[in-house]
Amino acid sequence: MSKPLVRRQDRYVALTKEQFRERFFLRFHDPVFEEVAAELEKVFERAWNGYIEYRKSPRRAPAGPGFAQPSYELPLEWLETRARIAAAQARQQNPRSPSRILCSLLEMRGKSLGVGAAAGRCLTTPAGGGGGDW
Repeated sequence: MSKPLVRRQDRYVALTKEQFRERFFLRFHDPVFEEVAAELEKVFERAWNGYIEYRKSPRRAPAGPGFAQPSYELPLEWLETRARIAAAQARQQNPRSPSRILCSLLEMRGKSLGVGAAAGRCLTTPAGGGGGDW
C-alpha cells in the first residue's frame, strides 16, 4: 500500500492594502453608502491598521477563578459568551424551570440551510433534559 500524500497548510500571506480595501468596500456596494464615503474611508484605515497589526482581540481581561492560570488575559467577548452559556445551562438544568424547545439553524460555508432544515432539528426537552435556551 502506498503512503498517502500529506498536505500541509500554505504559508500565511497577508493581504496587500489594496486587496484589503477591495474586500472591505465590497460590503458597502449599495449607493446609499456614497454619502458616508469619507467616514467609511476613516473606518477602512482603522480596520486596515487592526488587520496589519493583528489586533484580533484588543479587549481582554484576566481569566479569573476556575482557570489554571487565573491571571492569563482572555478576550472579553469570549469570557462574556462563556458566562451567558453557563447561565443558560443553569436555567436549563433547573428542574423547576419550564420545558423548552431547542432549535438550531445550521450554516455551512456562508449559506444558510434555511428554516425547513432548522425545523427538522427542533426538539422539545423536559426540564432538566438536554438542550438549552440559548
